[in-house]
Amino acid sequence: MSSVTSYYSHIVANNVVTVTPETVEDLQNIVRDHETYPSPVRAYGSGHSQNSCMLPDDGGTVVYMEHFQGYRISEVNPDRVVCGAGANFLDVATYLFEQGKQLPFSHEIGNITMGAAACVHTKDSDIYYEGKPMHTGQMSVFCEAVRMVTGDGTDLHTDDPDVLRYVRSSHGLLGIIYEVEFEIMELHGLYVTHDVKTMAEMQDIIENTDDSFFFYGVPGFRRANFVLEYRTYRPADEMRAARQRFNWFRLRNFMWSTFIPGLVYIMGVLHFSKCFQTRLVRLCMYVYGRLASGFWSWPHEQICHFKTPATWYRYMFALYIFERSRYREALDRFTAMYKQRTRHGQYVNDILVVGYSLSPVRDSVIHFNPYPKASVTIDPVATARNPQPFLEFVEELNGVEETLCPKLTINQSPILNAKMITTAFGEEKVLQFQIVRKKMDPDNRFYSTFFKELFE
Repeated sequence: MSSVTSYYSHIVANNVVTVTPETVEDLQNIVRDHETYPSPVRAYGSGHSQNSCMLPDDGGTVVYMEHFQGYRISEVNPDRVVCGAGANFLDVATYLFEQGKQLPFSHEIGNITMGAAACVHTKDSDIYYEGKPMHTGQMSVFCEAVRMVTGDGTDLHTDDPDVLRYVRSSHGLLGIIYEVEFEIMELHGLYVTHDVKTMAEMQDIIENTDDSFFFYGVPGFRRANFVLEYRTYRPADEMRAARQRFNWFRLRNFMWSTFIPGLVYIMGVLHFSKCFQTRLVRLCMYVYGRLASGFWSWPHEQICHFKTPATWYRYMFALYIFERSRYREALDRFTAMYKQRTRHGQYVNDILVVGYSLSPVRDSVIHFNPYPKASVTIDPVATARNPQPFLEFVEELNGVEETLCPKLTINQSPILNAKMITTAFGEEKVLQFQIVRKKMDPDNRFYSTFFKELFE
């Protein structure tokens, strides 16, 4: 028996059985042996989820997928990559680059495993391709086939679209996935531009255009305080012809994965004022946004690798997804709360607020964007030095934004309840998923208390 924690160390499952299977037969034996491997049985990836969705209850079983890390371009279908569930996303993206290929998304956290990418709500912001936003949003919609062990130990291979619609948002509740196939495309260069806007200007863009971008900033300032990042795929030959000497994305990745979280952590330890912290972070963001614009990158170069185990510069976040027509009100509410807590000396998220443009999702039953066009998120980001104040902040924020009925992602929202799930996805969708889950896992081998409290 041992304890297993999330990447951020504040979520713990105690007295769990840990096991590292080497073959599919080992996985089947684990699922069938209820006595040696008590329920719930949960496959563990990188542990970057913001809540305990990846962990079992105390006394359950954690399955590490270290022996399922291979990857290759499919011999049968060269437009797919076949990956073991434990394969690291950044490793796969780098391999595909070497083969002149790429995945259709470039998710920022490179530690995610391909098994998790196939079945959780992890998202990526839209990227322009041939003049239009590429359909990204939920990464798992690009999963075209899975191989997994279901609740009775059956080794299931499926590329059935009807089954995959449930798998893509199953969070491991339908079985232990051990191999996946993802759609791939020809390699493209990635051209990146930045624009610095006030909050009002950014709100106008969101409300009145279909522009897709990723933004980051600090709310509450009158002057320019949000950096909008536009990413566009262009032919690889254009990238090669540009002969760019300095890779700005390496600087970007260092800033957001290491420098900014580390700087805020140190200022917190040394008790710098909140005002000084905020202004310094805002200055770093503003300077980068002005300097780094109009540069090239290969898709895999914008993916960050976060050191494991988590170090002192790790950070946490929450995520809320809003229809564009309601985004102005949502961001205004967030900013008002942010200002009020700051005035009263209360905790606010101490790094940045970021946001993504997310395309509609149609190929997953429990999806987070049912709107006819791209939605936009609000993601407060904070250091994980002391998680409790941030969790209290998120709990209050849940109440502030509740009447706007935000959508959400199950694995990237630190505080959830059944009402939030029903509001976000609809009772009918949850019931549909539960019917399929009970069929594929009749003995609740994978069904943890975390999900029982959300779905029942």
